[in-house]
Amino acid sequence: MAVRAWLANFILRNPAKRRTLSQQLAALTTADKQMQHRLAKAAANEGNKEVVRHIIGIERWGQRRLRTFLGDPPGNDEYDPYRPHTDLDWLALCAELHQTRQQTIALGQQIRERHIGDEVVVNHNNSGPMTAREWLYYLGYHGRLEMLRIRY
Repeated sequence: MAVRAWLANFILRNPAKRRTLSQQLAALTTADKQMQHRLAKAAANEGNKEVVRHIIGIERWGQRRLRTFLGDPPGNDEYDPYRPHTDLDWLALCAELHQTRQQTIALGQQIRERHIGDEVVVNHNNSGPMTAREWLYYLGYHGRLEMLRIRY
């Protein structure tokens, strides 16, 4: 097994399989509260702004993939166009991150309500085909990991 595939299974697929869609959504809601709490104490410097822009960009990019589960055509674009503009101030970026996460949760709820199961997959540019549970886990994991870079 290639190293990338092994890592994707270890870090992403195996943990995602242990959670239902409802559990994934609850974890995203909790993580949103934790991120907002951390950002409220963080310094409004350029390094932190870059981290938040990155998290938002990946999350919006992932939302594009989540909409594929709901019927949008598949895409294979990169995340750069989804990043917020660099002229947003700190408070606006923090609000944008919260709004973006809420949109991710809403998409996950739609997927759950339509009973879209693990037989449906949508491609990740690097990790290959992923289920909705894997996508939601990935977005939560990515946000948590990147938040470790936020400085006070």
